Amino acid sequence: MKAGALLFIFMLGGCASTFPYRITNNECGCERYSTRDKQFEVSYIVSAKYTVKDGISSQINIELQNTTHDTIDLSQMYVKITSRNIPYRYNDKFLPIEVPFVLPESRQTLNLVGESLVSDNHDPWLKIAGEELVVTLKGMRMGMHELQQQVVHLVPLNPKLGS
Repeated sequence: MKAGALLFIFMLGGCASTFPYRITNNECGCERYSTRDKQFEVSYIVSAKYTVKDGISSQINIELQNTTHDTIDLSQMYVKITSRNIPYRYNDKFLPIEVPFVLPESRQTLNLVGESLVSDNHDPWLKIAGEELVVTLKGMRMGMHELQQQVVHLVPLNPKLGS
């Protein structure tokens, strides 16, 4: 998965510009969102960005911070990203995560990358207008306890519409 993320970052070096997503949970409207599991001392920090060139490429970063003395088991963790307008390859499907665990008093970052090429000769900016991504994380465990499912809503900042 790291090789894919590095390839994606390398591809951003072209003439495409990068723009942030805003997280809209709890009326945040922020580019970096933090939330905690209600029962355990586990935090999630989410940020995302996208580029528009020949198509749309999105990168979502989720940092899991484990401030407990127990290991977070991610072996049964699944992530689902649902896009309203963009036909990503695995849109609206739960996929397993390759990171097996988060050690006590440490953090782990998930880098999720999606690309969609525009095949219908339409302006890719049209798909950004009205776009929303919903990221769902489930299946994280600490010992015998399942951590709370996390759902994050992201809306792209569209420079063609102003802020």
